[in-house]
Amino acid sequence: CCLHLSCVFAYVRLFDVFFSHLLLLYFFCALHLLLLSFFFFFLMIRRPPRSTLSSSSAASDVYKRQYQRRVRGWLVRRMINAAGWSPAAIIFSWEGSALANCWPEVLATLLLGVLAALMKEELELDYKITLEGHTLAIFPIAFGLVFRTGMSYNRFFEGRAHCGKFVHSARTLCRRAHNHLHTLDMNGEAISEVADFKSRLGRWLKLFAIVQRHSIRHTEGAAAIQEAVEKGALLEEEQTKLEAVKKNFPQQVLIWISQETVKVKQHMKHPDVLIWMEESVQNLLEAWMGMHKLATTPMPFPFVQMLLSLMYLWMFTLPFPVASSFGWASPPVCLLLALSLFGLNSIGAELEDPMGDETNDLPYDVFEGAVAGAVKVCKLESAPPAAAAPPEQLPESLSPPPPEPIQQPEPRKVISPFTPPAAPAPAVPNPPAAAPSDSHSPETSASSLGFERAETLSELSPEAQQTFAGLFERYDVDNSHTIDFSELSKLTTNVCYEYKLARVRKHIAHQASLVDQSVKLSLEEFTTWFLHSFKLANAEVGLSPPTSP
Repeated sequence: CCLHLSCVFAYVRLFDVFFSHLLLLYFFCALHLLLLSFFFFFLMIRRPPRSTLSSSSAASDVYKRQYQRRVRGWLVRRMINAAGWSPAAIIFSWEGSALANCWPEVLATLLLGVLAALMKEELELDYKITLEGHTLAIFPIAFGLVFRTGMSYNRFFEGRAHCGKFVHSARTLCRRAHNHLHTLDMNGEAISEVADFKSRLGRWLKLFAIVQRHSIRHTEGAAAIQEAVEKGALLEEEQTKLEAVKKNFPQQVLIWISQETVKVKQHMKHPDVLIWMEESVQNLLEAWMGMHKLATTPMPFPFVQMLLSLMYLWMFTLPFPVASSFGWASPPVCLLLALSLFGLNSIGAELEDPMGDETNDLPYDVFEGAVAGAVKVCKLESAPPAAAAPPEQLPESLSPPPPEPIQQPEPRKVISPFTPPAAPAPAVPNPPAAAPSDSHSPETSASSLGFERAETLSELSPEAQQTFAGLFERYDVDNSHTIDFSELSKLTTNVCYEYKLARVRKHIAHQASLVDQSVKLSLEEFTTWFLHSFKLANAEVGLSPPTSP
C-alpha cells in the first residue's frame, strides 16, 4: 500500500510539473504495474492449490519447506531444504524467511521514507541534510551485524554437533546392550536379569530424550513428567523420584542407566563391556550439557544493546537525508536498506538459540525419533526370549531332514568287439543343482513364493508374508504402520537382497524413485506396489519367470 501511495504521488507530480514528458509518465506507469504484478504473484504463492498423493502443484511444492507430521500426538519437524528450488520459490518463500520476523521494522522504515518524501516534495519543506554522517556511522553497525551473525552461525552448528553426539551415543549404547550381553545361560534358558535390563534401557533412553528436550527448552517440570507418563516411558515409582529431584531430570535418568548396567556385569561377554557402556552414558551427559549451555547462555547484553541502538537510530533517520537529496527515491531505497539490516539482525537472533522450537531451529524431534528407532532395531523393548528346547525334544518342523540315500554309480558295461555297439541314449538335461539349506532355498525364492502370480499380500505364501511383515516393521520406526518415501527406498533394497533379486534391483529402485515424496504406504499397499514393480522390472530386463533363486 505504501508503494502504491508513492506511485500515486509520483503521478500527481508528473501531471502538474512534467506534463510534457509523456515518456517519463509511461515509465512510471509500467513500474507501477510491475510492482502490482509482483504483489499478486506473491499472494498466489502464499495460498497454494491443494495437492494429492499422486500429484502436486508447483506452488505447493514451493511451500514444502518445513515438513511436519503427527506421530503419537506430537509433531515431527524437518529442517527446510531449498535444494532444487527455483530462485522465485526461494525469494517469495515466507515461512522461514528473515522478513517474517522483522517486517514491523521494515514497514516503519518505509512509512518514514514516504513521510520524508511528502515533506520534501509536497509540503515543500526545503531542508538540507547530507548523507555524510550516515555514511560514517554505517561501519560500526555493519561490523556488529557481521560479528553477531558469525557467532550465531557457530552456535547453530555447535548445537548440531551436540545433537549428533546424542544420537550416536544412544545408538552405540543400544548396540552394545544388544551384542555384548549373554541372553541364555548354560542350560539354554533365558536370563531374566538381562531381558529386564534391556527393556528398562530402551524405555529410559526414550525418557532421556523427552526430559532432555524439556530441559533445553526451559519447560522442565510437570510438563516433562506428564508427557513421559503419557508415552509410557515413566513408571509410577520413577515418577516419584523425578518429582523429588525437581530439575536436571536427564542426569537422574543417566544415573538409573548406570546403576542397572553395573548389575548385569556378570552377564557381559567381555570384561571391558562395562567400561564401554559407561563411556556411552558419559557421552550422553556431555551432549546434554552442550545443548544446555547453548540454551542458557545468550549473547552478551551490552553488545546486543549497543548494536540495536545504533542500528535503529541509523535506520529511522536515514529517510530524511535520502529524501533531501533524491526526493521520491527515499521509500524504495530505505525499504531495501531496512530489509538488509533488520533481516541480518533477525537471522542472528534466531540462530543464537538453535535448540528452540522456531522454524529454523534444529529439529530435535527428528533426533528423538532416531533414538526410538535405535531402541526398536536393537529389540530392547521386546519380550524376553523363549528358552531353547533340548535337542531330543525339537518339534518336527525344526528337526533336520533325513539324509538322502547315496546313489551308487551304475556299473560300467564292457562292449565286446564282436557285437555292434548299442545306439546312444538321448541326452537328458542335468537337473538343477540343489540350493544350500539356508533362508534362500528354492522354497523361499521369488518364483516359488508366487511373485509372478500374486497381486496382493494375501496371495503370497505364509513365509513371504512373514518376511514382508518383518522387514516392514523394521523400517516403521514411529509405529504409525506406514512408511514414507525415504523408508520406501531402503525397504525395497532390503527385500531385493532378501530374495536375491540382483538383476531387477536397479529397475525396482528406479520405480521407487518415481513415487511421490509425500506418499504414505501401509504393509498391504507396499506389497501391492512391490509386486507390480517386480513384474515391470522383469518385463524391462526380458527375464522369464525364474525357476530357481
